[in-house]
Amino acid sequence: MKSIKAKVLVAFSLIISLCVILGAFNIYSSNKSLAYSQDIIERELPLLIQDEKLLYNLAQRTAFIRAYILYGHESYKERFLQYTEESQVIQEELLALSDSDKTKELIEKSVDWRTMIVERVFIQYEKGNEERAKEILKNEVAPISNEVMEGFKELASKREELFVASGKTVIESGKSVKTTSISYPLQQSLSALCWRLLLPTSLPPPSLKLGTG
Repeated sequence: MKSIKAKVLVAFSLIISLCVILGAFNIYSSNKSLAYSQDIIERELPLLIQDEKLLYNLAQRTAFIRAYILYGHESYKERFLQYTEESQVIQEELLALSDSDKTKELIEKSVDWRTMIVERVFIQYEKGNEERAKEILKNEVAPISNEVMEGFKELASKREELFVASGKTVIESGKSVKTTSISYPLQQSLSALCWRLLLPTSLPPPSLKLGTG
């Protein structure tokens, strides 16, 4: 009987151990997948959206300032100022989401770019110094705008690459959970087989004690 009891305990221990290992692995994989998904949704995606919005805003303002200096229509200047107000909101939201030194540097440069346009290009143009305004726009303003736009393109590109990498990690975690889920019935079948092999096919009959006299 002690041998039977020992075999039963071994079988139970084996089953429990396998269940615990598979359960722990599934929990780990699920938590890892959830963490990556939350990071993408709550942080990286909003950052990418703000990067793209600010990049579009800069491109629009560049087009409007060039049109204003070229044609002199006041509506182009008004549109530039309108997009400038929108850019300030985008910049605040971006800084609230990211503490990246690169992001801060690019935003500071975009502010310098805007200040140069308002305080130098506009003033020279409205004084009648059109050629001087064009010169400042070409030689001083344009290099800054190009640098800032390229910087935000680079940030957006890196975030897109991070999306791809995070997505692959989520997929791999999902595949691991699927694999262990499929293997669970096999593990149960194996446990049942071990149980069957460890236990005797029949129990020995109880011994009878015959009394004397």
